Amino acid sequence: MNNLLDIIYVPIAWVLRLLYLLTSNYGVAIILFAVVAKVLMLPAGIKNERNRLRMQAFQPKMKALAEKYGNNNRDPRYQQELQELYTKENYSPFAGCLPQLIQLPLIFGMWNAVRRPLTYLCDVTPNQLEEVVNTLKNAGVESITGMLQDVSAENTLKIAQTKELIVADAINQNWDKVSGLLPEGFQGINIDFFGINLGLDPELTSWSVIVPILCCLTSFLTSFITMRINRPPNADKNDPTQKSMNTMMVIMPLFSLWIGFSMFFGVALYWIASNLLSMLQAALLPRFIKAPVDPAVARREARKKEPKKLNYNQIQKMERLGLSPEEHEQSRKEPETENPDKEQE
Repeated sequence: MNNLLDIIYVPIAWVLRLLYLLTSNYGVAIILFAVVAKVLMLPAGIKNERNRLRMQAFQPKMKALAEKYGNNNRDPRYQQELQELYTKENYSPFAGCLPQLIQLPLIFGMWNAVRRPLTYLCDVTPNQLEEVVNTLKNAGVESITGMLQDVSAENTLKIAQTKELIVADAINQNWDKVSGLLPEGFQGINIDFFGINLGLDPELTSWSVIVPILCCLTSFLTSFITMRINRPPNADKNDPTQKSMNTMMVIMPLFSLWIGFSMFFGVALYWIASNLLSMLQAALLPRFIKAPVDPAVARREARKKEPKKLNYNQIQKMERLGLSPEEHEQSRKEPETENPDKEQE
């Protein structure tokens, strides 16, 4: 391991390597990798959903408390009562932050594994990678010379490590020139995904511009669906939470658009697959995770469903008329008709 982050990168790369060995296609392996990653992070998603539902359940109490202090959230008494409410409801406003922080190194590890297949999938050492790149550069391979244009010799390895998908494609096209420089048993990487070279960059003037657009669109739909599902009934547009969600619905698509244009197709493919899976998770989790029920409300509802006890006279009447308990209860609910004899009087 070259650095501390390899503690995260290497296990993630092992998973990606296994998926590639099973599929023999880097694009398919990336999509399956996104599925595995989403499954691994599912517990954090479930925890976030439960915390959200718990908060939504006592939202009216929070609103009543805010109105009590004139919506002055800086009032120390309001802050104290709010913390007491959080404690009583077993809710932590920071509960959703920790899972998100835990996910960050995993996400960066996934990106790193996807964009550096030579290092993490094929065990190409830094010295071997630098030698391969210099050999291809000296041979005049266009993709490599363009990648290293205006790059000093000291930075050659650094640039090559961030653009290993380009190098992998160049190796496939010039196998005879570098085969002896690579680890024993190295057979190249199939980075062709239904005719798309995963080592290429998107361009505004070609069909490849659709890749960043898909990154942006899937991110927007994920944010939109999540916001619609998470928005409580009669939500206040001025509520800070709603404002934050509206802001994220703009920021995340723009961030995804940047990823689509600045990363290779391979990384963009992972991002699109991850967005689609996040959209599916946002739509399905609320169907399987129900909001917690207030014990007092549950007791009241249970009492309503309990059969009412009958006194002696009611039991005698029920037996005289030959009614079942259900029929007797129904007869009590029916409106009484007026006595016609009384009307004649």
